[in-house]
Amino acid sequence: MARKAGFKMTAALAGLLTLGACAEGQSNQQLGTLLGAGLGALLGAKIGHGDAGVALGIAGGIIGASVGSSIGARLDQADRLEMELARAHALQYGQPGETTKWYNPDSRNGGAFVAGQAYLDAKGAYCREFTQTVIIAGQEEEAYGRACRQPDGSWLIVSG
Repeated sequence: MARKAGFKMTAALAGLLTLGACAEGQSNQQLGTLLGAGLGALLGAKIGHGDAGVALGIAGGIIGASVGSSIGARLDQADRLEMELARAHALQYGQPGETTKWYNPDSRNGGAFVAGQAYLDAKGAYCREFTQTVIIAGQEEEAYGRACRQPDGSWLIVSG
C-alpha cells in the first residue's frame, strides 16, 4: 500500500514538475523538492486523522521533498517537455487503453501514458484517469492519476 501511495505521489510530482518549468530562477531540483514536500504533506495528512494526520503530514512532507528532489534533479527541461507533450496527446486524443510514449535521446529518460475512459465529473468537467510510466536512469516507476480539461483546453492533474 505504501508503494502504491509512492507511485501516486510520483505521478502527481511528475505532472507538477512540467508546470514548474515556467518558474523563473528555480532549478529542477528546487522545484521537485518544493512540489514533493507539498504533495507528501497532503498525502500524509489525508491518510491520518487528528494528531496522527499532522504527524503523517510532516513525515510525508519530508519524504516527498526527498523524492521530489531526486526526480527533479534527474528530469531536465527537455524531459519535462517531452513528457508534457505525450501526456497532453494521450489525454486529448488517446483511445482508452492506447499507449503514448515519450523519450529523450539525450538523457535516455522516457516513459508512457495510457489514458482511460473519458467521463464527466460532478462539476461537469471532462476528465480521464491515466497510468503513467517514467523511466529514469533505467529505473521504471508506474503511477496512476486523474486529469480534467480546463476551460482553456489544458489538462490539470487533479489527483495522483
